[in-house]
Amino acid sequence: MNEHEVVEHIIGVVFTQYSMQAGLHKFKKEGENSLQQELKQLHDMEVFIPIPEDNLTNSQVKGRVCADGRNQREEFTKNEAHS
Repeated sequence: MNEHEVVEHIIGVVFTQYSMQAGLHKFKKEGENSLQQELKQLHDMEVFIPIPEDNLTNSQVKGRVCADGRNQREEFTKNEAHS
């Protein structure tokens, strides 16, 4: 591999993320422990504020945030950002 290919490979490895289900399937008990730590950190840092179900509309039920609470990148339209 040349230097560029090595850097690309390292970036790919470093930024590999798994869905919760895939991570639990692949990493078993270690994945459970890691997930529990991540969820505890989100709880301890009060990242999410509960909203009563009666205050939600159908358009508010599904949402996304970045890890630090910012909106998604502005260069994406709503159509490009939704799943």
